[in-house]
Amino acid sequence: MNYKKRCLCLLLLLIVAFACTQPKEADRIRILFIGNSYTFYNSTPELLKKIIQEKFPEHVVETQLISDGGMTLADHWQTESTIEAIRTGEWDYVVLQEQSKLGMGVMIDNDIYFGSTDQFFEHSRKFIAEITKAGAKTVFFMIWSNKDQPKEQAILSHTYTTIAKELEAIVAPVGLVLDKVGTNPKIDLYADDGGHPSAMGSYLTAVTLYATLMSDNTLGVPGTIFGNRLSNIGERSLDRGLLIDLSNEEAQLIQEASWEVVQAMQKSSDYLDFEQPDPSYTIPELPNGETIELKNIIGKWYGTGTYGADYLGQIMGVKDVDGKPEVSLSFYSPHVRDQMRVDNAIIKGDQLILTLHDPLRTRNATLHISLNSGNMEGIFESSGNVQMYKLLYFSKASVHNELDLSAVALLMESFQLTL
Repeated sequence: MNYKKRCLCLLLLLIVAFACTQPKEADRIRILFIGNSYTFYNSTPELLKKIIQEKFPEHVVETQLISDGGMTLADHWQTESTIEAIRTGEWDYVVLQEQSKLGMGVMIDNDIYFGSTDQFFEHSRKFIAEITKAGAKTVFFMIWSNKDQPKEQAILSHTYTTIAKELEAIVAPVGLVLDKVGTNPKIDLYADDGGHPSAMGSYLTAVTLYATLMSDNTLGVPGTIFGNRLSNIGERSLDRGLLIDLSNEEAQLIQEASWEVVQAMQKSSDYLDFEQPDPSYTIPELPNGETIELKNIIGKWYGTGTYGADYLGQIMGVKDVDGKPEVSLSFYSPHVRDQMRVDNAIIKGDQLILTLHDPLRTRNATLHISLNSGNMEGIFESSGNVQMYKLLYFSKASVHNELDLSAVALLMESFQLTL
């Protein structure tokens, strides 16, 4: 073989060798996560990445997390950089995780419930249109109910599977797996607040995502994982450290449950077809009251309510200004008076209706008040990510819960005058 032929053969061998060392396109997996604290807690995308690499060492796995605390899909949709990331990232999968109350919860007094799903469905449809145009697959990360409200998992299960079925998307049934494993006393899946995942709960999430995306059992994957921690907005730390450290028994329990639920979901042609549960709450309504005349409600009214957990009570003042009500409303805590701005006050039949602005919480609201036997009862209603209903009670007596609210107001006014 002459010199030129030997050089050509050597060059061909080098090209083949180089090609063999490069990851094939099929061996590259790119996953974009869009969510909030339920995803960034314990660096879940990094856990998933390490699990895939453990099972498939030849795979190159790239993940990106776009998140921040409490963000809804509606919030993400308003962020141009998120949409741009979908369009330009060449992702294989985009994982969508909605806020814990499906983007629009209902708060009645101090209890929070799942509210309307319209906002979640609307923005899911918008996202999947962009994701599909970008050539990626949409994965819905089904979250879990709070530890003290396990019955609400039925609402989450129905909601996530309903929209995924409509849009022909993938469901990662994390909430179902957590519900299945959560009764085991050896497994602690919740953080101290009873809502966010513990490290073990995030491991369960990553295992379930792996089983869903790869259609493969994670059995045998170790429960000890090192990696780069992610911040609340998805930034990857430079230092590599211990992300999770489970015993083999704990890891195996989670892996077996995850694979069982994922297989059942994937084998079902109807996404397991969860029935829609009845709402777990009833919107409060004011009782029918007496017809209100302005002259009968002039003066100061004192009371308590559920508007704020640290409030001692509230004082409402009503004046007659040119035959129309002028109203002031203040809430008192042990340290400060929070005064509402009353933009409008009208009497309509048996109700006094106030249009309010709370400058402390930057919230607009409506307060409907009825009068019965010399006492007043009100329902405070405001909207946003949480539709809020708070009950307020008023009377002419200044003493409530053994506390004289008129004296509290006087002391605070005197203190402010001396400043």
